Amino acid sequence: MIRENEKTKQGKDTTVKEYNDRIIALSVENSKLKEKIRGKYKPKKNIVLSKTSGVSDPKVLCVTKNPADVLIKGYNIYFLTDLEELNKKIYTETVFDQIWYIRSGLTHADLIKVAEKYANQKILQARDWKALQKKLQGGDRL
Repeated sequence: MIRENEKTKQGKDTTVKEYNDRIIALSVENSKLKEKIRGKYKPKKNIVLSKTSGVSDPKVLCVTKNPADVLIKGYNIYFLTDLEELNKKIYTETVFDQIWYIRSGLTHADLIKVAEKYANQKILQARDWKALQKKLQGGDRL
């Protein structure tokens, strides 16, 4: 009976060791997969939009949910990510040369709010940053 007890104990110890080894292996595999995913889904490339002529940079109000995706040279950009801030001083007193509206993440009701606020200005609408680039510069250049 003592021998059977020791065999059972050794079997349990072996099983526990196998499970621990498997947990460690899965943990290592999990970290490798996370690294692979991080490598695959790096932040988007910065899309550089730049004006072609003019003395001063045009003031642009850009209504978007994700302003960090783009690096813009040649424009003085005011990013509006929360439409509750639309009535703040900076957006009511500043005269904008252009209004950009990036639809990604926003609703049609949001567009109506912006259009009512800036009724006398043309709003350049785009699906995303790439579409905006096409509208501004013409073409598919990144």
